[in-house]
Amino acid sequence: MLVSADWLADACQSDNMIILDCTVIVYDREDGLKDSRTGLEEYLTGHVPGARFADLLNDFSVKRKNARFGIPSAKEFAETAASLGISNETNLVIYSASSPLWATRLWWLFRYFGHKNVCVLDGGFQAWIAAGYLLESGQQSYSKSEFRVRVHTDRLALKTDVQATISSLTPKVKLVDALSPEYYAGKAGNIYGYARLGHIKGAINFPSESVLAEDLQSFRSTSEISALAKQQLGAKDTPVITYCGGGIAATQLAFALEHAGYSNMKVYSGSLQEWSADPYLPMETGTK
Repeated sequence: MLVSADWLADACQSDNMIILDCTVIVYDREDGLKDSRTGLEEYLTGHVPGARFADLLNDFSVKRKNARFGIPSAKEFAETAASLGISNETNLVIYSASSPLWATRLWWLFRYFGHKNVCVLDGGFQAWIAAGYLLESGQQSYSKSEFRVRVHTDRLALKTDVQATISSLTPKVKLVDALSPEYYAGKAGNIYGYARLGHIKGAINFPSESVLAEDLQSFRSTSEISALAKQQLGAKDTPVITYCGGGIAATQLAFALEHAGYSNMKVYSGSLQEWSADPYLPMETGTK
């Protein structure tokens, strides 16, 4: 699931490997809200040699009402993956030049749509640069392939699943807010434009950044992540639903937990964008 820059440097010449750069840049708008743009410009300036650009915002996401990063249909995903030359036999390595949560989002999408051979570059593009490896600029052409989708619904939580959890219909499920303690408490300000601040009623706070090392690019060791998770979640077979604001940071936490051995996790992709927009769905502020 997680590979080093040295490993990638040795393996990148494999005929059956494709490297994807899915960089997304978060920026401040004039109205004070946060927004995101594709990292294609940064990719063209420099990237891991041979890497192809995966446009996470426009090609691997569908904008819907209350969903900035909506999951594409199976057909749309298959066509996008095939357009990048990816087949079901391809070994994928994904990285970002910004935050690792973009790489884990694309990792999660490929796993949701049934692709098993996919991993994330630990430390991202910065780790590649720090290791002193060469860069490539511009963009090369490549042949289209064929990609067959096998949807794994057990990786996705819907709004109804979350409702069942907080109404105690599924009391053993841990509902986990992956945002910072400030956002969880509703005290960080509404810089992402959610309809309401705070967290889903009954959710515990397990910030996605807590699974990262001090550089906020590489992941902590599996033993460190396991220790954190044991405190928050208990046994490794505990059913877990992670969510955040738009379904991105939640995948970073899910990735780290799965890497550390947790085996029963779903991501609520709609997250607060969807939940907070419905005034009848319960939310809370403050900490527990």
